[in-house]
Amino acid sequence: MNKKAQADIIAAVLIIIIAISLAATAYMWGIPLIQKRQDMAIVERVYSSFDKNNANSLTRKIEFIANNGGEDTFTLDVNGIWILYPADSQGESNSIYFTFRSRASNLATNINWIPLSSANTNPTATVGIDDPSVVFGRADSSEGAYNITYKLWFRQLNGTDRNYLIKLLPRNPGYPNRSTAKTIRISRGEIKQDPQDPTGKLIITEIKILFG
Repeated sequence: MNKKAQADIIAAVLIIIIAISLAATAYMWGIPLIQKRQDMAIVERVYSSFDKNNANSLTRKIEFIANNGGEDTFTLDVNGIWILYPADSQGESNSIYFTFRSRASNLATNINWIPLSSANTNPTATVGIDDPSVVFGRADSSEGAYNITYKLWFRQLNGTDRNYLIKLLPRNPGYPNRSTAKTIRISRGEIKQDPQDPTGKLIITEIKILFG
């Protein structure tokens, strides 16, 4: 074999080695980027599920049923954990949490709760000015990814003659208030004057929550 043929073979082998190296590098950098883009799409979907501007969000569905009655279902096809903190429970109360894990985040990390729907986060607000609910989000870094949680919390609205509160309650009190289900069933319970309110002005609207 002459020297030119040997040189051609060596050049071909070098080209193959370089091509394999470039492909491996592209794979190592490209796959994580694709995964992060996929996770960001999930993050945006979860955010939209709590956004009041979305007619199919959990927020809008609960408020619509509170105002109009009836029953509806909400579905979020994302792996995560739902927690219901019923009204009058100790600690966190009258709120629904959803926590999921992601390699991407649209929230500032490790700074506790961030109000997303209203700057007014007072426990009581004003009828006709403020919303009955506030959405919060938080992202906590954990082992190269994030544990992201959204919280939908309902508070009392005060008016001139009447005050109003949407109360979240379990539809079946014997069922656990924690679930990995992807569907929530929402229905309206009683609308009544709060017997514990000394002013006699507080009107309670019960919203019953069932996971699965």
